[in-house]
Amino acid sequence: AGTEDGLNRFNGYEMKVFSKNLPDDHIRGLEYTRDTLWLATNTKAVVAYVLSQNKYISLVKPTQFKQNENLNYSYFIKVLNKDYLLAGSIKSCMLINRKTLDVTVIELPNTSMNDYVLSVYKKNESTFLLGTFFSGILELNIQKQRIQKLPVLTPYFVENPVYSMYNDKSSGLYIGTEKGLFQYNSTSKEIISLYEPNEKNAIRCFYEWNANHLLVGCY
Repeated sequence: AGTEDGLNRFNGYEMKVFSKNLPDDHIRGLEYTRDTLWLATNTKAVVAYVLSQNKYISLVKPTQFKQNENLNYSYFIKVLNKDYLLAGSIKSCMLINRKTLDVTVIELPNTSMNDYVLSVYKKNESTFLLGTFFSGILELNIQKQRIQKLPVLTPYFVENPVYSMYNDKSSGLYIGTEKGLFQYNSTSKEIISLYEPNEKNAIRCFYEWNANHLLVGCY
């Protein structure tokens, strides 16, 4: 687990903290694939830890930092497919090539606030929905390397942080936000409010328990 005090590992009996030699011990996002642990950090952008080599690799080049200082602050990281990862930073995203480790910066459209990506839902191999903190739900096309607004989902969730998305084939897209649980029908373009939580009780995550039950995590 990534925390504000390094990495925590639980082996079923006890918790062990790893903070020594980390480029930044404030870990906001964490993803593990094959032999690499990907870290979205508070001040060092995205760092890859290669377990077999026991070394850290900083992915963002110094020239990119000079062009955009906001890249230092990473809030999110997620595997998109076999070729790419996506990391969220202030007002932009970093599309990371998993083979070459090249980083392409894609700006969030028309945002004046310190906005960033909180969640991702995969529509297909090249198109993804991005839940943001301020700007509603956006769409990322990795082939065109472009993020754009959507006619329904973007304005409906403006200034309502979108923490999670889960698609049910029969019911549609479930959307967990700061202001409750919503359901989106992609055919009718209708959005329904399913649950409005009490104050400070946002919908944070979904977990498929079995074929008939979906667990919803609140905070």
